[in-house]
Amino acid sequence: MKMDMKHGILAAALVTAGLCMAACGKKSVEDEPGIVTGSNAYVYTPKQISLNVDVQIDSLSVEGSRLYYFETGDGLESTNRFACLDLENPETAPLCLYEAKDDGMTEEGYENKTINIFSNQAGEVIVITRQAPVIDEETASESDWINWHTECSYIMKKITEDGKEVFSVDITGYILSDTEAPYLQHAFADGEGRLFLTNGISSVWIFDGDGKYLHDCKLSQNSLLGELGLMRFGILGDGRAVIETDTDGGTSMKFVAYDAGKKDFTEVYTNLPPDMWWTKIGKGPNGGTLCYGTKTVYEYDCNTQTYMKILHWEECDIEGESVKYAAALGDGSIIVLCDKENGQKEWVLLKRVEAADAGKTILTLARVVQDYESFHPWELESQVIKFNRESETYWIEVKEYQDTEAFYYDILAGNIPDMFDPAGINKRMLVEKGVIEDMNPYLENSSTLKREDLFESVLDAYTIDGTLCSIPPFFWIETLFGKSAVVGEQAGGWTVEEMLKLVEEHEDMSLFYTEDREQILYFFIQYCSDDYVDWENGNCYFDSEEFCNILELASRYGEYDGKVTEAKALTEGKALVSRQLINHPTDWQVLESLFGGPVTAVGFPGNAGTTVVQGMDDICICAGSTNKEGAWCFVEFLLAQEWKVDNINIPIRRSAYDVMIEDAINPQYMCNEAGNVIHDERGIPLVEIGYRDGWWEYRIYASTEEEVDSLTELINQIDGVLDFDSELYQIILEEAASFFEGQKTAKEAAQIIQGRAEVFVKENIK
Repeated sequence: MKMDMKHGILAAALVTAGLCMAACGKKSVEDEPGIVTGSNAYVYTPKQISLNVDVQIDSLSVEGSRLYYFETGDGLESTNRFACLDLENPETAPLCLYEAKDDGMTEEGYENKTINIFSNQAGEVIVITRQAPVIDEETASESDWINWHTECSYIMKKITEDGKEVFSVDITGYILSDTEAPYLQHAFADGEGRLFLTNGISSVWIFDGDGKYLHDCKLSQNSLLGELGLMRFGILGDGRAVIETDTDGGTSMKFVAYDAGKKDFTEVYTNLPPDMWWTKIGKGPNGGTLCYGTKTVYEYDCNTQTYMKILHWEECDIEGESVKYAAALGDGSIIVLCDKENGQKEWVLLKRVEAADAGKTILTLARVVQDYESFHPWELESQVIKFNRESETYWIEVKEYQDTEAFYYDILAGNIPDMFDPAGINKRMLVEKGVIEDMNPYLENSSTLKREDLFESVLDAYTIDGTLCSIPPFFWIETLFGKSAVVGEQAGGWTVEEMLKLVEEHEDMSLFYTEDREQILYFFIQYCSDDYVDWENGNCYFDSEEFCNILELASRYGEYDGKVTEAKALTEGKALVSRQLINHPTDWQVLESLFGGPVTAVGFPGNAGTTVVQGMDDICICAGSTNKEGAWCFVEFLLAQEWKVDNINIPIRRSAYDVMIEDAINPQYMCNEAGNVIHDERGIPLVEIGYRDGWWEYRIYASTEEEVDSLTELINQIDGVLDFDSELYQIILEEAASFFEGQKTAKEAAQIIQGRAEVFVKENIK
């Protein structure tokens, strides 16, 4: 539960550290496929459209400002008519283009039904009817249904807007030629007027705009289509017919577009946006292809195989999971069909206006997409959405980079955003380059908060060479804990030598529960890098005796086999210390349960001991921004957030911290079904019962004054910020491997690390 969440965040941090590469290279964010390019600065204003009809989703299409739809009835009376609505004047009555009057019984034992109807993107209507024998669906056997399919007949015809029939073609032979699936499921027209009919499984039959048969495509023989058989049909932004299908064993989606010259679906496009499993496919507002998930609307560019965010459903008060259809109009606005919980359909027109035309100044927020976002969403996204909705003056445009290399290059090339999310970014390096604006003057002149309102230790931790880089609204603390009886009662301030001495005194215990050499190096570079790197002057100290001792310590261990959990190692006394994420006074209850007695926050070893802070929802203002006051408005907006019971982080504002502490001392207790408070065997009321793994249980009680004091004292001990450079870590891992494998001594490996690290640091501070 609580501990599981913390360790999930730790795991994400480790994945990020292992996979992210931070370097200054020579490529731009637009240079290669797979990069998220950002979002256009448009404001979308929602307006509800009064169109209270049941529609066939597959029939929906948009051309210019017209919405085409097949009305299937209102639940009381079947109308079966195809109509269009002018969305520039949605108050006017829809224009009926075709009414299926022939539906019903034909000759005895047969019924005629319009099964597909759609626009050919030229204002004409394509109608497909099926004559089928009447069958009792409740009693029909499988063989009955097989016979039923073979007795069906199909007619396709085209009707002009004035009601004139252009052609009528019997397409029965084509449909029944596929004995695997002798039926019609989808039908649509591409931008060239070609007509595509498919059973959705194995065949596509293609006709020209005059109803002439051209050829078919055997989907079951196309190796480019998905392994799972998931296929959805639609039209790309450039008018080509396309199949959306799965790729990479069903882990993602891709487009396979139709090539008229090759007479098949052969053009593959990957790197589609996430959460694309149920999206419809249509034209985007900027000439691309509109795609959407349950949270976000994107536009995909086939030429670059990149996508950008168009809007968030939340910005427009739309529940993303209710969206059944969305398409862009000629002016860039978007029409949306929602299926509400009460079964009612709701049409919403999202009118697009440029932010500048809406009287808003555009602020650019840059960020590097983190690896862990596949299972943990970007923390700031909801705050950006809220700010854009509430601010009458500013609109934040988010520009995203796939890696730090592209971000650094853009910065050095002079493409300066107004602000950036510092996650994964080497702030110390950017301070030395003069990229980050000092927030101290803004804080001193703020009319909404003062420096004394905030925790000074956190502000100091985020201050590099006198520059207050950012101010996190919330934070957690990372430090090392040990059992007081083993590590002593002195909090913080121990050295590497003292740690090594502790290891020598307890040879029967590992330093950490993982017993992993790469983890040892990770901890020292993650939390003690200032002892070995001087970013201001470009000097490194990896050839020191102290770092050689760290290599020697790491060499004692192998690779973590995953067999021993941290809870098991600590409760059985097999590990000396544990890195913990602290965000609540009750964490001391959990730690004392883990260690089996009082604990001490010894800190990460270094010249002065280190207790680091990890901020949440913080941003850095760029010194080169032309809208620094606007960026500071967003900082103040973030800092104005109130602490809530479900918040798992510590607020930097002391007033909010007091609310958190009051809730911890006087919490909501667990209750049984009768509403009575649950007590343990000693009669003490319980707040929570959690499980870290299958055999260890911890219990949470109301916080004591001692636990509150311990947390406050730990906050005051903060003397560093989590600031990790993954490329530097990779250099150390690569060169330490020769020592671990016995090819070099620790001193020789350290000297090579020293040389490479100094070159890297000096290159990055130029």
